[in-house]
Amino acid sequence: MMNNQSVIKTITLLFVLLYITVPAMAGYTVVPMQFTLNAQPGKTVTRTMNVENMGQEPISLDVSTRDFIKQLHGEEKQVEAGAVQRGCAPWIRLSPKKLDLAPHEIKTIHFSMTIPMDGKGTYWGNILVSQVSKPTLSKTIKKGNTSFQIFAMQDMLIRVLETVPGTEEKQGTITDISINEQQAGGKATIDIVFENQGNCLLKCTGYIDIMNENGEKIKTLPLEYGHAPFTVYPGDKRAVYGQIQGDLSPGTYLLLTIIDYGGEDLIAGEMEMEVQ
Repeated sequence: MMNNQSVIKTITLLFVLLYITVPAMAGYTVVPMQFTLNAQPGKTVTRTMNVENMGQEPISLDVSTRDFIKQLHGEEKQVEAGAVQRGCAPWIRLSPKKLDLAPHEIKTIHFSMTIPMDGKGTYWGNILVSQVSKPTLSKTIKKGNTSFQIFAMQDMLIRVLETVPGTEEKQGTITDISINEQQAGGKATIDIVFENQGNCLLKCTGYIDIMNENGEKIKTLPLEYGHAPFTVYPGDKRAVYGQIQGDLSPGTYLLLTIIDYGGEDLIAGEMEMEVQ
């Protein structure tokens, strides 16, 4: 026989949140989230970070290191320590490597890093703090007669950047300029690929001048990459773009791209564009 009373369903969901830097539902926090170092070759630097359990349940954490690779559009891929030529993860020593925290307890992680005698330019890596205990309840959501329980399991990445003072070599070039035709409901873009050919992290800004056949500047487009300046790691390429606002009259145009990468000179690249 059917029961006329409503049946309340409870669905438990497990969300595993990997490699988050600003967790919206943090079970714990790590401060600071980045170390920018400028140590000389042969020197050892020491730093600390505090980990706080923000939840109501005890948690257990593992602490380790990772190298990472920046891809063309800025995606970050985590790899094992030692897998990247300029990765500094193998240099980092951590203590402790395991933590147990009671609710609202704060503990300190110590790390040290010794710079090799032949170190030059910029090196980078991550410290990975991973939750290994059972997921913690972060939130309960009710929709009608259904209740959702959201559990969070966090991994936190703390960035480590080391630039050896006085050894920076800033070099770069534009390797490609292309037109990305307007899609339905969108706008055409001028796509640029910039390569860091030096040994240090570059912070770049730039723009594209659109010139007509008489050499007159028609438009100036800022280079976009989510934020400015855009950063490019040594040996990497980064794709950025300028968005064409409005329509251009039929004719031939010169697209002149200028990038300031912090070196002695600006980098320029150009191509022609035909508008019919």
